[in-house]
Amino acid sequence: MVFLRSRLTELIIHADEANWVSLVVLVSITGFAIRAAVALGGFGTSTDLAIYTYFSRFVARGINPYHVQPLASAGGATADEPILEFVLYAGLFRLWDSPIVLRLFFAACDAATIALFGLLMQRTRGWRLGAMLFLAFCPLVLTAWVLLPEDKSLVVLLITLVLAQAERGRVAAAWAATAALAAIKWVGAFFALPLFVEGYRAVGRRVIVVAVAAAVVFALGTLPFFPDGLLAVERRSGRMNSPPSFDSITILLDRVHLYDPLLVRLWIPAALLTIAVLHMCRKIDIGEAIALSCAAPFVFLPDEPPDRILLVTVVLMLIVRPRWLLWWTVSLVPTVWCLIDYVFAIHHPLRRLTGPPGEWRHVIGANLLLIVVTACYLADKISDRGREPVIVHSWPESVPRIPPSVRPS
Repeated sequence: MVFLRSRLTELIIHADEANWVSLVVLVSITGFAIRAAVALGGFGTSTDLAIYTYFSRFVARGINPYHVQPLASAGGATADEPILEFVLYAGLFRLWDSPIVLRLFFAACDAATIALFGLLMQRTRGWRLGAMLFLAFCPLVLTAWVLLPEDKSLVVLLITLVLAQAERGRVAAAWAATAALAAIKWVGAFFALPLFVEGYRAVGRRVIVVAVAAAVVFALGTLPFFPDGLLAVERRSGRMNSPPSFDSITILLDRVHLYDPLLVRLWIPAALLTIAVLHMCRKIDIGEAIALSCAAPFVFLPDEPPDRILLVTVVLMLIVRPRWLLWWTVSLVPTVWCLIDYVFAIHHPLRRLTGPPGEWRHVIGANLLLIVVTACYLADKISDRGREPVIVHSWPESVPRIPPSVRPS
């Protein structure tokens, strides 16, 4: 069995380009079909889906979402998403006024990300195959993002697009994707400095024009219902003052009386600045700078549900040497934790396995895959193995690239 699996993998990796593209399309379509079946079958739901639906329907009718009544069924949630995200969803509701349309949109985002993994990422085919299969079929992804619908599929799609274009040296395309990511989810602002430095190295002062254009796009994205859209920033910032909840790592710090909201507020700018300096000093490359900048601000937030933990994990996977079998195995633990929380009441006997929310067993189990992936990245960096190698698809994968500076004349 092991021999057959190894032989099959070898055949796939060394397939000609047409067969490889066909495989990528097949995995992408299959991933979408699974997600569409879950959505159309009415399986699962989430508080966030209710929030997106509630406020976006107001936007579709031209009503300011930041001043409507809070959503009582979601714990009194108020609108705290960027206005352009609500505008995007409102457009979808104009096509079909049902939460299912959002679920199908997220399914399409996952399918597009799978295609990007296979066709655009600067990685070996072995890495790309593993990444496609993980995102398409991993039970944790299907639970935390599909059964419990989340917008993280959209976020990962845009981050992957930015990273792929940046690693290819496509400065304008990378900044265009960054502008979209910043306008829709703010995340693009996290790595703006490393991306500017990388662009300056590639095209010199011309990057200033591209960066300014991206900033203008971001500013235009805030105009609907301006300045009330800034309330979303204020509300998000206020959530940092809340006590640790869900499965945040800060729960463990709080248990030993080492947590303070001020630590989070200091951590985010300090982490982003450190990453920018490491990139500027060429200790990390642009792919690492983008992935680490996207992951770092989320790690110590006091409200860290499973979907956001998975977001950080998947983003880190983009730069870590793969251990797909290990990661699939470890992912079963947070999958079980997530399913037990969703299916069974708080007093069900199975809850004794996971512990109640906020208890250390629950936090460790929910974060186990993230912990393992982070440990793999750090171990590779400490041992000088580095990150997952970046390659150019046009080069034979068995032939190492020779930098122009050392090629014979």
